[in-house]
Parts: sequence; structure tokens; C-alpha cells
Amino acid sequence: MNGLDFLNDVNQLIIQQSVELADLISNVSSENRYTVKVPRGDTIYYATESSDNFQRTCFGSGRAFTLRLYDRTQQEAIHLKRRLACGNCTFWCYLQ
Repeated sequence: MNGLDFLNDVNQLIIQQSVELADLISNVSSENRYTVKVPRGDTIYYATESSDNFQRTCFGSGRAFTLRLYDRTQQEAIHLKRRLACGNCTFWCYLQ
């Protein structure tokens, strides 16, 4: 099985963020990594985030990012792209 085939018989997913030691001891925020598991504990996907350090620092959860999910065979299964979502943003020109 590969790609989205892992989701055929799954009715619940558990997403865990991997915490980086550098994030805990400094003010620098690194790109996030996640594991996607089924309730019995098997990992079915790994996810990596690509985002800009400036946006992670200034916009937090409203930042733009690209998220790639890889299956157990290390093939990209899902590719998500989110644009900057800043509702009360003083950097209006940055949104264009």
C-alpha cells in the first residue's frame, strides 16, 4: 500500500508534532514535523512543513506554509499549500 491507500480502512487519525530541542531552549522556531498515526499506534504518514522563519515568528498560526505528507514508502502522498491568513494584520502589503 502507498499514497492515500493507507486511509481506506481508517476512521480516526492521531497527529503528533515532533518537538525540537532548539525550539524549547531558544526563541527561534524551526519548521514543524509531524507523525500521523492510527489509534493502535502505527505510523502511516510523516509530515514536514516548509515555512518562512519571519512568518513563523511574526504571524504564528496564521503563517503561510507548505505541508508534505509522506507514506511509509517515503513517497509524497499529499501536498498542501496554505496562504498567509492574517485577519488583523498591520503588514497589509505583505499579503499581496
